[in-house]
Amino acid sequence: MKSTHSNIKTKYNSMKQASLALGITVKQLKIIKEQYPEGFYGDSGLKGPAIKAYFDAHKDQIVDKESDSLESLKKEKLRREITRADLAIEEARKRMVPIAEIKEFLKKLNIEVGSLLLAKLVKELPSQIDRIESSKREDLCKEMYNEIINTMQKEIDLWTPKNAK
Repeated sequence: MKSTHSNIKTKYNSMKQASLALGITVKQLKIIKEQYPEGFYGDSGLKGPAIKAYFDAHKDQIVDKESDSLESLKKEKLRREITRADLAIEEARKRMVPIAEIKEFLKKLNIEVGSLLLAKLVKELPSQIDRIESSKREDLCKEMYNEIINTMQKEIDLWTPKNAK
């Protein structure tokens, strides 16, 4: 009956505990488990000396794979960040309104408000003010003011939904 030191089985509570006991990182242990599954048994059992020997014999490969794995994770994370940024830019572009369109809207609004001011303040108000007692003149002015503001808001509301949401 031949007993080898490398076949000694050791049970650990976690990969972290095994990592501390063997001086091998958890990530490296996971790489070893992929490459050398016969060194492991059950959930957290492993052949400590055999794993250590395997690590020492293949250390360069394991460290390179660990580094490649980290590098690929960083690259994947960067790709996801770039994709999210691209989507955010695309969404922002959809909400943008060309300056020419804004100028056209403001020009139309200016004409609309100008016409309303002319009609209310220059044509209607002077003829009505003389017939209204002084206490009700302020109410008439407030009424005209509200009509002008409501007209402006209506124009803005009509324009806004089709251009910016």
